[in-house]
Order: sequence, then C-alpha cells, then structure tokens
Amino acid sequence: MADDLFVKRAETFIVEHEGFYYEPKTFVRHKEESYFETSLLRNNGICVGFVPRNENSGVVGWTTSSYGVEGSGELLREGELVLKIPPFSAGDTIACSWDKKSGLVNFFLNRERLGEQLVAPVDARMFPA
Repeated sequence: MADDLFVKRAETFIVEHEGFYYEPKTFVRHKEESYFETSLLRNNGICVGFVPRNENSGVVGWTTSSYGVEGSGELLREGELVLKIPPFSAGDTIACSWDKKSGLVNFFLNRERLGEQLVAPVDARMFPA
C-alpha cells in the first residue's frame, strides 16, 4: 500500500496522501547531522520535523520528544507552541536539520531560519517525519 504513495522522478519523490501533495527530499550531510527538505506543491495540512524512532502515531511536534513545523504556521516542541509563523504556500520549501552531537534542531522556510534553535536531548534517537 505504501508503494502506491510514491512516484520516483529525477532523484525526488512526489507524495500524495489523502489528496495532499508534497515533494520531500531527504539526505544526511554527514554522520552527525540529519537534514531534509520538503517543497510544497500545495499546502493542505502538512507537518514536518523529527519524532522518536519508536513513535508511530500522533502529529509531528505534538507528541513527546518530537519537534515540528505545521503548514498552518506553528513551530512546535513536544506539544508546546514555540513560535507563530506565516502559513506555508504552494512553492515554499521547508527544511529541517538536527545536529545529533549538540542536539540542536532548526527549521527553515525558503532558506530563512524559523525562530530559535530548539534543543533535543543529545542521546535522542529521532527520525525525520
């Protein structure tokens, strides 16, 4: 079933889920840092960020030990609103980075950092979501 969600195109993935379209691009720059970008084709309720590796339910940024940014314009840390930002629009690129060594989590909208750096536990085991 999950294979039906992805269409491979020129080193990117186009994802459709419940009528929402977005284009995630994921890579790890080096062993100590995780980074990924999502380019929106439409903004229909997307939320991206990092969740614990064992988390399989809930909304990114709202669950314990998760960090996320919602398309409606909220930067979240473990269910806490950290910053209100403008809602995303079609064509926006959202990037997320997590430095495993320092625990620093950053979010970017069209290459501009969104608010403050968030700090995750250094021993955290997180997964991009």
